Amino acid sequence: MELREVHTGRHGNTRWVMTAGEAGEYFATFLKVYGPDGEVRGETGFAGERLYPGNPLRASWGGSDSTPVFVKARTAPEIDQVIVETDQNEHIDLDLSDVVAEFDLRFGAAALPAGHSVATVTALSRGTVVARIPT
Repeated sequence: MELREVHTGRHGNTRWVMTAGEAGEYFATFLKVYGPDGEVRGETGFAGERLYPGNPLRASWGGSDSTPVFVKARTAPEIDQVIVETDQNEHIDLDLSDVVAEFDLRFGAAALPAGHSVATVTALSRGTVVARIPT
């Protein structure tokens, strides 16, 4: 499995790095979270189809004992915003990458506040909702 870095970001005093690539018959996306000391605090990811036919959004969420829950997404190039609505009605924008030409996808991630879980993940293009994943 050969993965390459596709996006990075920060949450509080942690730094996260997303990697993606072909993993056998699947396409994998992983997010690794580093603490302020540079040590890995957790890793989460998902694999499968890059995108399902007719759906410009794939998303997954998870965390570890030492990290918040992160929502991860990969999207079609035309998606310019992904919003997570939590079970406590908070709206969180994922930090989206530019289009990664090698994969013709965008990648994004965001941490959820402690005690929140995902209610929906919504993808927009130019302000128009084009996909929604309910939980």
